[in-house]
Amino acid sequence: MASITNNIISQTYLDRLSNEAKVICFIIILISIWFCLALTASLVIPDTSSQALSTFWAYFDYASKNGKIILFLAAVISPLILAKKSGNNSVVDYIYKNIKYTPIVTIKLILLASLAITAFAIFIFSYSTLKTRIPVIMPFSWDYEFMILDRVFFFGSNPWELFKWIYNYPKALYFMDMIYDMWASILVGTWALCFVCYGYSARIRFQFPLALIFTWFIGGNILAALFSSAGPCYYFAVTGVSDPYAQQLEILALFNAESPLRAIGYQSLLWETYESPGLGLGGISAMPSMHCATTALLVLFAWKKPVLRALALIFFGFIFISSFVLAWHYAVDGIFAILIALFSWRIAGKSLNKFIQ
Repeated sequence: MASITNNIISQTYLDRLSNEAKVICFIIILISIWFCLALTASLVIPDTSSQALSTFWAYFDYASKNGKIILFLAAVISPLILAKKSGNNSVVDYIYKNIKYTPIVTIKLILLASLAITAFAIFIFSYSTLKTRIPVIMPFSWDYEFMILDRVFFFGSNPWELFKWIYNYPKALYFMDMIYDMWASILVGTWALCFVCYGYSARIRFQFPLALIFTWFIGGNILAALFSSAGPCYYFAVTGVSDPYAQQLEILALFNAESPLRAIGYQSLLWETYESPGLGLGGISAMPSMHCATTALLVLFAWKKPVLRALALIFFGFIFISSFVLAWHYAVDGIFAILIALFSWRIAGKSLNKFIQ
C-alpha cells in the first residue's frame, strides 16, 4: 500500500515537472519569436541615434534603482516566508538543512531565477525595439481623438482637472510620482516569483507571465502602432493646436523646479531621444497604458485571495489616477488597457489548457 502511495506521489510530482517544463518552453518560444521580430525591425529601420549611448545609461540607472527596490522587497519578504515554513525551528537551521539535503532543489531555484530575469530582459528589449519604431511606421495621429474621448467619459472635463486638488498636496504628488516609477519593481518581482515558486501548480504560476507577454505584444506593440499617440505631456508638440494640458504641465514644472519629479525627467529624456537623429532607446506611445494594463493583470492574478485582491485593486486605482495626474496618459488609455488585460488573461488561460491536462 505504501509503495502504491509513493508511486502515485512520484507520478504526480513528475506530471507537475512535465507541465512546468512545457509552459516554460512555450514562454521561451514566444519571447524568441518576439526577439526575432525585433531584430528584423532593427535591420529594416536601423538605429543611428547619436543619443543611444546616453539614453542607455539613463535606462541602466533606472533599471539599477528598480533592481535595488526588488532586492529590498526580497530581503523583507523572504524572511517572513522562511519563518512561516520553518515553523518552530530556527530559520538558519531550516535554510542549512534544505541546502544540505536538497541541493537539487536549491540548484533548480537558482536556475529558475536566472531564467526568469534573462527572459524578462529579452522580452523588454524586444518590446522596446519595436516600440521605438512606432512613430516611424505610424506617426502620432490619435492624440486629439483621445483628448475628446476623455472629455466624453468625464462629462466635458479633462480628467486631470477633476483631480486638480491633488496638486494642493505636494507630498501626495511626490509619493504618487515615486510609486508610479516603482511599478516596474513590483512587475518584475511578480514575474520572477511565478518562476521560482515551484510549490504551486504550473497553471496558477504561469498564467500571469503568459498574460503579461500577450499584453505587452498585443497592447504595447500592435495596438500602440494602430492607435499611435504620444500622450498629454507631448500633446502640443505632436498636434500643434491649442494645448488643453498647458496649465497642468506648468503646475508640474513648478513642482519639478522645487524638487525633481521622476515623471518630468523621463518625459524630457524620451522626447530628446525621439527628436534625435535615428531612434535611440526608449520610445513614446500612450494608447494603451502598459502601466494600467499590467497592473490590471495583477488584480486578475490576485483575484481569488481577498486581501491580495483588495491591495491589487487599490494599486490599480492608484496607478490609473497617477497616469493622467502626471500627464503621461489620457484616461482612456487606462480604461482600454483593462480590456486588453482581460483579453490577454483569457488567452493565457486557454494556452495553458493546451499544455496542462
